[in-house]
Order: sequence, then C-alpha cells, then structure tokens
Amino acid sequence: MNRSLFEYEDEIKLNNFGSTISNSQVQVIGPEIIFGTLYDRIGYGSVNNVLFKHLVVTRLFNPSSKLKTIDYLFRYQGISINISKIYRFLDNLCLRKDEEGLG
Repeated sequence: MNRSLFEYEDEIKLNNFGSTISNSQVQVIGPEIIFGTLYDRIGYGSVNNVLFKHLVVTRLFNPSSKLKTIDYLFRYQGISINISKIYRFLDNLCLRKDEEGLG
C-alpha cells in the first residue's frame, strides 16, 4: 500500500476497514426508513403483511416492473421472492378488493 506522508492513523484504519467490505454486505435502509414511516402513518401498518409492505415501499422508491421489484428487493434488501408469489398475492388482493366492493 502506498502511504502518504500526511496520512493519519484514523484514515488508515478507515481505508483498511473499507477494503474488507463487499457490496453484498451493505444494505440500503434509507427508503425503508422514509417510505416505511409513510406507510405506517397512512395506516397501512395495520395490514400486517410483510410482502405487502415490501411491495409498497419498493414501488414508491423504485417504481418499475414486478421483475425489477424482485431484483431491487434481492439486491438491496437481501430478500429473495419468487415472481409467482407476487402474482398470487396481487391476484388475491384484487379479489378481496372486488369482494369488498372497493373496485
């Protein structure tokens, strides 16, 4: 390692620490904090379904296709979800909406 004449011990420790971390060890939590709080404040926290919360927060932060949603959840949250599970969940949600006359 090439060290500068003016490097301080704390900087060296930080550089050494940073070189030991990989991307898979870093988790994005900002969207979960911001949109998770919004999710709870508007009352969705009473739904008590983790998949629903992941879908809502992810789509608020990164509105894209369901496949991109799965990619985002896996890449940044470490959550692996099968696309079929999402489609079944959304079908069930749609059926409940129709049964309750909300559609």
